Amino acid sequence: MRIVAVSDSHGRSAGLLRAAELFPEAELLLHLGDGFSDLQQLQRQYPERTIAGVRGNCDIFSDQPEQRVFTVEGITVLATHGHLFGAKRDLFGLLRRCREVGAGLCLFGHTHRPLCRELEGCWFLNPGPCQGSGALAAVAEIKDGRLSCSLQPLY
Repeated sequence: MRIVAVSDSHGRSAGLLRAAELFPEAELLLHLGDGFSDLQQLQRQYPERTIAGVRGNCDIFSDQPEQRVFTVEGITVLATHGHLFGAKRDLFGLLRRCREVGAGLCLFGHTHRPLCRELEGCWFLNPGPCQGSGALAAVAEIKDGRLSCSLQPLY
């Protein structure tokens, strides 16, 4: 399964739409918060795709959950914006939550700083904001119970 995640579009949906175009084979497109209206636009434009999101600190009227926890081929995934876990300060709050749910992959945003790092058996993947010329998408591939993670340019 290929999961493609973007975050922090803040009303600028071009990067989010670009991710959908660049990764047509992605089985799941995730928006990691702070762009609820952009998520809705993507869902309208691609009704046939599996698209989900989480609520960020700026998504006041969002009906999305603050976290999603799901399992793919034996790997548990935590998707969250990050603000509830002090992600701008450090990864320890997120790491604690990953331990609680048994996650091997944590997808998050909020910090506006891209990150692809393994820590204590869990991969932390943050695409940074999906706007501007340096915009990135977080790509997680889970195949035969193995996980690979990367950050891919959107432009």
